[in-house]
Amino acid sequence: MSRVLTVGAAQLGPIQRGDGRAVAVGRMLDLMARAHARGCDVVVFPELTLTTFFARWYMEDQAEIDSWFEREMPGPETQPLFDAARAMGLGFSLGYAELAEEAGGVHRYNTAILVDKTGTIIGKYRKVHLPGHAEYDPARKFQHLEKRYFEVGDLGFPVWRTLGGVFGMCICNDRRWPEVYRVMGLQGVEIIFMGYNTSVGLGDPYEVDALAQFHNHLCMQAGAYQNATWVVGVAKAGCEEGFNMIGQSCVIAPSGEIVAMCSSLGDELIVHKCDLDAGRPYKADIFNFAAHRQPETYGLIVERAGAMAQGYATDAMKARSNSPQNERAVGRTVYLAGDFVVEADAKVSIFDRGLLFADSVYEGLGVLDGRIIEFAAHMARLRRSLGELFIPEPMSQDGFFAVLMALVERNQVKEGFLYLHITRGTADRDYLYAPDMTPTVFAFSQDQVQQPADLPPRAIRLQSAPDLRWARRDIKTSNLLGQVMAKQAARLAGADEALMVGADGFVTEGGATSFFTVKDSAIVARPVSNDILHGITRQSMLKIAEAEGLRIETRKITLDETYAADEAFLTGASSYVEPVGTIDGHMIGNGQPGPVTLKLRTEYLRYARSTFYEPS
Repeated sequence: MSRVLTVGAAQLGPIQRGDGRAVAVGRMLDLMARAHARGCDVVVFPELTLTTFFARWYMEDQAEIDSWFEREMPGPETQPLFDAARAMGLGFSLGYAELAEEAGGVHRYNTAILVDKTGTIIGKYRKVHLPGHAEYDPARKFQHLEKRYFEVGDLGFPVWRTLGGVFGMCICNDRRWPEVYRVMGLQGVEIIFMGYNTSVGLGDPYEVDALAQFHNHLCMQAGAYQNATWVVGVAKAGCEEGFNMIGQSCVIAPSGEIVAMCSSLGDELIVHKCDLDAGRPYKADIFNFAAHRQPETYGLIVERAGAMAQGYATDAMKARSNSPQNERAVGRTVYLAGDFVVEADAKVSIFDRGLLFADSVYEGLGVLDGRIIEFAAHMARLRRSLGELFIPEPMSQDGFFAVLMALVERNQVKEGFLYLHITRGTADRDYLYAPDMTPTVFAFSQDQVQQPADLPPRAIRLQSAPDLRWARRDIKTSNLLGQVMAKQAARLAGADEALMVGADGFVTEGGATSFFTVKDSAIVARPVSNDILHGITRQSMLKIAEAEGLRIETRKITLDETYAADEAFLTGASSYVEPVGTIDGHMIGNGQPGPVTLKLRTEYLRYARSTFYEPS
């Protein structure tokens, strides 16, 4: 079945310097109402939607500069957009100037956010490729001072799995750099939202300005086709403070074809039904990255910013590709049986018992700020799992720590996840095993988490499914077929996670998470037993809740009881404390992250950052 997302590209006409934010928001609300009336799931607004393009003017007064920036999102003037999104069930993407107080300082970014149908911010991107110059240039009739007023974005090019698809964002000049699309393409992106404010007449030669609209579409069409993704490019257009800005906002299919385009330079909405599966034929064939890409030959892309007139020796390239600093360029470094290797070179025997019988255990550990979360507790659970299956411990706790931290450092993981797997070992296929087998150990990292720690969490959707797992769920084995089937069914139902229900009618846990409800200010937690995994984050969260004076009820709960909860949330190493908005389509509370959940998430992240492991 096709996955169709109805997208509205909401082009804006010019916003003059004297127009307040209320004027821009009013125009946006009108476009949202039009989008809602036409059945849109999500609407895309341009870069710097709330103000004129202020980087045209040289300013020295910091207070004047900061008046163009948003200190909070949503703020009093932008809250109506979020209220409308929730009321209409309409997601949106919005570009604005962000003033962020982070890491002990004040930072200013050209930013875009992704907001879901509940009015919750679920993604944030900060512009990386800043054009123009940083200081006043008297030789220029007009200025272009993005490099003066904004910092280079620090969030990379992430993607978000929401609204039934995989979403990416970029901003204006980013569209001209093919690396932008490819980084998102390598994460499976299916649709990219991109706002722009593109002026002509700023001093470029006429022959360049004359092709501005052609070049605008050329780079987006190439990015769409070469990465088999939809691209939605949305302009702020028209004559703004005497500067002419191009329009032709458009929707581009994974084929590279423009399938919808604005025809004016003012406020205009175009709508297109985007089949998110339309890129699959390209991804399976001509742009099957795994089959055709040769990353070991692309080293210059990450080694060098500017062009240099010299050759690139193959032997030197191969030598450098083996160095730790270049392992990101040729693929992840992984650990296998005592060696750190590039992922493409990691191979295990077809006779490994982990492959043949799921005769193995594993741990999943979160990484935050480049450090491993709750390492000692995870190792204690790992030792228990090994003991229950009579698999010998292959190395010490500090040995495991050294391996995992090496992966964090080599793969430059700031926030993400680590998997550590231990199988019983390799032997000819037989149900019986020898007691002296040598375990196989492998580990790898992932650069993704469910919801980044420092962004406001969104409330996710759960779909119930029968719990089909074996009886010893307290052992963290790699026998995950029950979870695979439950999570896949949830995804096909448009949910974010599965909620598993035992044969007795009581909820057990999420597909990869522990589950809790809040009723009358009391947290309801299922008792620890062989029926559920003894979650590490679960254990810490309950201790935090107790320390905060929250009442905890340890008992089983039915699915019907979950529908009537005031709040519901999940815990896990990759999700921390994650709010739940709906279960089987039933809204939990008001459908938004609840106060108990948000309090526990804040306190858990504080705890995690204060208890990083130090080896002996």
